[in-house]
Amino acid sequence: MQLNKMRKFAAAQRRAAANSRATVAGSLMAAALALPGVVATPSAKAESVPEKTTVGIKYLSYSERQQTGNRMKVKSPSIYVLAPIKDQYSIEASFVLDSVSGASPTAYNSLSGASGKGIGDYRKAGDVKVTRFFDRAAIGVGFAGSRENDYDSNALSVDGRISTASNNTTFAGGLGYSSDKIGSSNDLTLNEKRRTRDALFGITQVLTPNDLIQSNLSVSVGKGYFSDPYKSIDKRPDSRTSWAWLTRYNHYFAGPAASLHTSYRYFKSDWGTTAHTVETAWYQPLGSGWLLRPSVRYYTQRAAKFYRDPLPPPNPQLDFVTASTATYFSADTRLAAFGAITLGMKVAKEFANDWTVDVKYEWY
Repeated sequence: MQLNKMRKFAAAQRRAAANSRATVAGSLMAAALALPGVVATPSAKAESVPEKTTVGIKYLSYSERQQTGNRMKVKSPSIYVLAPIKDQYSIEASFVLDSVSGASPTAYNSLSGASGKGIGDYRKAGDVKVTRFFDRAAIGVGFAGSRENDYDSNALSVDGRISTASNNTTFAGGLGYSSDKIGSSNDLTLNEKRRTRDALFGITQVLTPNDLIQSNLSVSVGKGYFSDPYKSIDKRPDSRTSWAWLTRYNHYFAGPAASLHTSYRYFKSDWGTTAHTVETAWYQPLGSGWLLRPSVRYYTQRAAKFYRDPLPPPNPQLDFVTASTATYFSADTRLAAFGAITLGMKVAKEFANDWTVDVKYEWY
């Protein structure tokens, strides 16, 4: 469970890195499906078998700091392979090994049961997807699995997309199902489960030779154990339904031969949480195979309706008693109201013989 916070961050890094060589249309379609178990396809056209095998190796280093010092560190090497199979199929797979270490939160140790000795964990995760291509359509089936000390997850997905005769409009849809098993290093008897079903529908439209827009709507319905096993007074509903609307717009500027990628995402769940994400990136080729990509992302979130800090002065003990008897309660700061800004810079270099190397730094 300690790695949950890092998963989406690491996955986003890999997807963004995979898009560095894609065209405006290709990079947009690469992120069309965001269901569990669906592997994003870098640089591949939506309805055509990839012409050659692609192998990508990435290494992610993530660290968190606060006023009291270093908090968390994550190291995450990964490998990605995309290969054509005959004339109508492709297979793609990835594997990642995450290692996390750091200090446990100290503010609520007496309430959460945290040992105060710090945490350390490893996660092994992989996925595989097979896609069947037709003249103007494609269907893919994928499987993903993740294993760590106190959390196991398996996911299945199916997705499809079809383009109009002009290839200016593409419709995409997908279904996903995940099964999670949750344990606890502090309580070896804990054996909880969670099931989640996902659905997505999207459309991509070519507006002009230089403009492309994509919009998709997704829904996720989960039932089972959502509480944090490391917080003794963390009691969350046993179900959660969430909706997300994502719109991307890309424009190519002929003068500098660069492209502007923008996106907006709205998220809402029946826990009372709503969130807005605005992101923009500038892809600037520099010649001789060099690419520069500065980016900025803004995120804002409203707190869940049952979020509450258990230690508000001046009566922390009284508040603890109230919290422990409440129907639902959580002090997880990921469910609090907050805003965040992420600044990023990526530099990529393409060499002869289809080799590309890139380095990216982000500050959150």
